[in-house]
Amino acid sequence: MIPVDIHVALARPKYSSNIGATARACANLGAKSLSVIDSKADPFSKEARMGAAGANDHLDQIKIYNNKSQFVADHSNKIIIGLSRRGGKLRPSQDLKTTLKHLSVDHSEAIHSGGVQLLFGPEDHGLDSSEIEICHYICKLPKLSEFQSFNLAQAVLLTLYIAQDAINMFFTKEHTRAEPEQSQIQLSEVEETMKQWLLTLGMTLDSKRVNAFQTLKRMLKKSAPSQRELRLFEKVLQQTIRQLAKKE
Repeated sequence: MIPVDIHVALARPKYSSNIGATARACANLGAKSLSVIDSKADPFSKEARMGAAGANDHLDQIKIYNNKSQFVADHSNKIIIGLSRRGGKLRPSQDLKTTLKHLSVDHSEAIHSGGVQLLFGPEDHGLDSSEIEICHYICKLPKLSEFQSFNLAQAVLLTLYIAQDAINMFFTKEHTRAEPEQSQIQLSEVEETMKQWLLTLGMTLDSKRVNAFQTLKRMLKKSAPSQRELRLFEKVLQQTIRQLAKKE
C-alpha cells in the first residue's frame, strides 16, 4: 500500500470530553494528527483526558489554532475534506469513498506529499459557510438509518474507518498501475505559464500590495484542480499567449 497520512481537525468544539474521545478515535484508526480551531473547550482538561481513555499521546500533541487563517496556512499542502450534510450549490456534499477514489486518480501526488485533512464542525450546527469555504471537498457520511445525528467523536471514528478502507482499496501500487498511464502535469508548470500569460497581457507582477500572479496562484492551489483541469487550463493560457503574440 502507498502510505497516505490522514489528519483530523475540529472546528469550534464545545465539549472537552468530545475532544478527548476524538483523540481516542484518532489513535484507534491511525490518524496522523489532531487539531482544534477556535476551541470553546479545554483540550487538556480532566474531562478531555477521561474521554481519551489512554490515548494521551494524541491529546498531548494536539495542534491549537486560534482561527481558520492560521489553520489554512499551516495545512496548505493538504487536501481538506469537510464533513457536513449541508454542502451548498457551488460545493455540494458527496460520498466520501467516491471522493477518495477520485483523489487517488486526479490528485495522487498532492495526497502522497501532504495527505488528507478531515475537518469537522461543532457539535450543534456543524461547519458554517466560512469553514465550508476553506474545504476542497464537502463529504457526508452514509445514511444508515433515519436518525442521522452523530456524536462528534463517533462521526470522526466512522469517517476515519471509511477513509482508511478507501485508501487500502484505491491507494495501492496495483490500483495505480491499473490507471491509464499519462504524463503528470505539475502545478508549478501551470503557474509558470500563467506568469507568462499575465506578462503578455502587460500586467505588473512586482507589486507587493496587489499582485495578480500571487493572487491567482493562491486561488489555483485552493481549488485543487484535477490533472484534466490543469491540462485544459494550461492549453487555454498557451493558446491565448500565441494569439496575442500574432497580433504583435
